[in-house]
Parts: sequence; structure tokens; C-alpha cells
Amino acid sequence: MDIKNMSGIYLFCENKVLMMKRIKKDYNGEGKYFSIGGKFEKEELNNPKKCILRELEEETGIKENQIQDLKMKYLFIRNYNGMVVQNYFFFAELTYMPVLKQCKEGTFEWVPVEEIFDKPLPPSSKVCLEHYLKNGQYVQGFFVAVGTNVDGYGEYTFTNLQPFEDLAR
Repeated sequence: MDIKNMSGIYLFCENKVLMMKRIKKDYNGEGKYFSIGGKFEKEELNNPKKCILRELEEETGIKENQIQDLKMKYLFIRNYNGMVVQNYFFFAELTYMPVLKQCKEGTFEWVPVEEIFDKPLPPSSKVCLEHYLKNGQYVQGFFVAVGTNVDGYGEYTFTNLQPFEDLAR
């Protein structure tokens, strides 16, 4: 079974979140709204932060020194057509809305937080944002979400991943 590692980031500014509306016709869903992000390069396999910072700059032009409070909050794991897909989701803040470069994969939109769920979202993004906005942003730690149906797009089970040494006590 193959494994695909991906990372995504949700940037918040002035009660809006930066989303990419996909224009690329592929399995990801043309017309759906996604986080900024993409696949790991070989040298990034053990460093999701390195991956998301590269993807962020490549797709938007935003550099690490422009964001604040970057934190990896989620790892989503699902079985998609016999492949294990692992998505690392990051969250960060911007103090201003920078001019964004154009991206061949989609168009960028600052979506008001209260309108996020009015947009067509892929199921894992919808579940991630729902959990973050209701719980995750208020809880310290890192969550693992496991897709529980055949293709991973149904129910997700969340666990707040605790340091192993804390569990051994």
C-alpha cells in the first residue's frame, strides 16, 4: 500500500480565512475550496513544516516571516482507493492581507469565517475546519483524525495526541 503525504495551511486575517478555489481539473475537485498546500517533496518527508512553508511561498508568495503563530494542529489519515493519505494541517495568522501572486492551480479568496461552510469544501477540509473552529483553536495540542469508512470521506474520529511519556505515568 502506498502512502501520500500532504500539508495544508489555513491563514486567518481580520476574521477571514484564505482559501484556494481550485480551477485545475483533477481528482481534487474543480470548483472546491481548499487550504493552501500540496504534496511533500522527498527531502520534506519528516518535516511537514518545511513542506507547508515551501508550498505557501510557491502558491501565494507569502513568506514565513509574514505569518504569526504558525502551529501544526491536525494529522488526517484516510484510505483513499487503497492509498494511505496523510494530510498535515497548519493554522497561522496574518496581520495584513498581502498581495498574492497568481497560481495555476486556483484562485485565492479571503472568505469570512461565518461563510466558510457556504462554500463547496472537500469533506476532510470541512471536518477539519469544523473541529478547529468549535474546539481545536481553544485546545493546546495536536489532533489526529482517522477516516473510518472505506474511502476515508465519511466519519472521522479525533484524538488529542499526548506525548508518549505522559501516557506511561
